[in-house]
Amino acid sequence: MKKTFLALSMVSSLLFGYEVSLNQTFSEKVIPNEISFYINVTTKAKTSKEVISKLKKIDSYFNSHKEVEIRGGRYNSYPNYIYKNKKRTFDGYKGNISFIVTSKKKKAIEFFISKVTKQNFGKNTTLSVSSRDWKIDDKTKEETFDKLRFKAILWAKQYAKEVLSDKVDDKCKVSKINLTSTRPYTPYLKNSAKNMSNNNVPLPKQTPKEISISANYTFTCK
Repeated sequence: MKKTFLALSMVSSLLFGYEVSLNQTFSEKVIPNEISFYINVTTKAKTSKEVISKLKKIDSYFNSHKEVEIRGGRYNSYPNYIYKNKKRTFDGYKGNISFIVTSKKKKAIEFFISKVTKQNFGKNTTLSVSSRDWKIDDKTKEETFDKLRFKAILWAKQYAKEVLSDKVDDKCKVSKINLTSTRPYTPYLKNSAKNMSNNNVPLPKQTPKEISISANYTFTCK
């Protein structure tokens, strides 16, 4: 049985050849072209009705701006309690409303943020801004991934024909390609409400980001 197994293994090897596996990474640096700001407005009043009224006006104000894309606008009102002499005491109502403001135009986002931080939303109202770093929009991202995938396939064909076949002195071809995309991470860069008092909301630098794919290749040679 042992000799038969070895013989069959040799025939199988001669008939089907052998496999060679390797990994390769392809990447490209892309200038990010879109930035988002998360804006939250908190207000306080004696009644829930007053809070809702203020939040509705703030919502109308934000949505009147067309130079940037604005999403969100959900608001809520809730009782506010404070502690005096170790006792929980009712102290009117609070409410908040939040928006995500996005633009591909640097001047448009700068103008909007500057304007909104100067806006007087009334008593007992605070505004805070958290910005995201510049990111690559979905369309540009997918176009870059497609370019890298095509590059990875061409590389495999060329490597099998011109490099691997010459190294092993056998005819090799690509039998399998697995591609994994690596998407760039976009962190939040927070600015506190205190910074809003002097309208200081600096934009982060628009530095290139790397988009890459990892390719796992299997070549068959015989």
